[in-house]
Amino acid sequence: MGHRDRGHRGTSVFGLFLLGLLGCAAAACDGAGGGVSPADTADVAPVSETVSEIVAEIVSETVSEISPVTDTPAALAAAVDPDLWWEDLQFIAQPREPGSPHWQAVQDLCAARFEDLGFAVTRHDYGTGVNVIGVKEGLGTPDEWVVVSAHYDHVAGCPGADDNGSAVAGLLEIARVLAPASFDRTLVFACWDEEELGLMGSGAWAGEQAQAGRDIVASLVLEMIGYTCGEPGCQKMPMGFDLFFPEQAAEFLGGDQAGDFIVFIADWTSGEAATALVEQSDAIGLPNLRFDMTAEQMGSPLLVDLFRSDHASFWYSGFPAIMITDSSSFRNPNYHCPDPEHMDTADTLDGVFAAEVSRATAYTAADMAGVR
Repeated sequence: MGHRDRGHRGTSVFGLFLLGLLGCAAAACDGAGGGVSPADTADVAPVSETVSEIVAEIVSETVSEISPVTDTPAALAAAVDPDLWWEDLQFIAQPREPGSPHWQAVQDLCAARFEDLGFAVTRHDYGTGVNVIGVKEGLGTPDEWVVVSAHYDHVAGCPGADDNGSAVAGLLEIARVLAPASFDRTLVFACWDEEELGLMGSGAWAGEQAQAGRDIVASLVLEMIGYTCGEPGCQKMPMGFDLFFPEQAAEFLGGDQAGDFIVFIADWTSGEAATALVEQSDAIGLPNLRFDMTAEQMGSPLLVDLFRSDHASFWYSGFPAIMITDSSSFRNPNYHCPDPEHMDTADTLDGVFAAEVSRATAYTAADMAGVR
């Protein structure tokens, strides 16, 4: 988990890692790092011919572990199980570019899990891809929505364990622990498609909700939540970042530069949810960095890279959103599998850390939705 004090570091150092916190679209990331060819992944296990049976078994075993209903966000969040997260991750972490057999298998897993948890399930076909949406209707103010989401697609030839298998497994675990409870607001769980192709899935869905006049009061977007590194200097800072955030850069360079914290990137309208994330992270000992983007920063072309994940689809559509991330390529050398020696596989991830992130997110979703 890392060696630092496990608590909130304050907003002042958060901006250090902003330019590298992305699970970005492949079109924007296919530069020098590149990807790997199919030949490089010859040892990756093929998709099972009985994948539907495997999905059904995973869903059955996991749903049977549903926690008893409790009446506090903290008690619900405490039921997050690292072992169940790990089981889902192991299934998800295989190459799954859109249209591939395992892409379909993970899509089916999302749909089957949501359905077995009692949610109203929709496969949202927007033309080029398919989002999976699970809805738990609120009992008090059902027209107000709280959204928790992660993208399930990945680039070709890469297992994508951290990006974004870690987040999909976290999303499914959050859905599991919140399913038994009742809430004032409607909870929406979403597995997005084609994030790597330009935020296509989340963009299509968020755009439709904006046109419908939907009231989304909070959106928690999980984007790579499983990689940590405790060695001094393993957390990188983007070149030239000190020109934009000199105070934060000075504080970062004065520390050990280890990557043992989770990052929250919020717009200026997401303050209540961001505060809940920080407070719960502090309560469970999860190191965290929070950054609240101002309206002026949101419009700056200098910070355009901060829009390269699914949270940006909500911002573009006028909704609040927070990206929850381990900082992507500025920590994880296996991002997008740059070569055969650096593959984004499940065995490189920190399951305890991912479970803690899932707990903080589950708490915040329950708190924002209002447990009855």
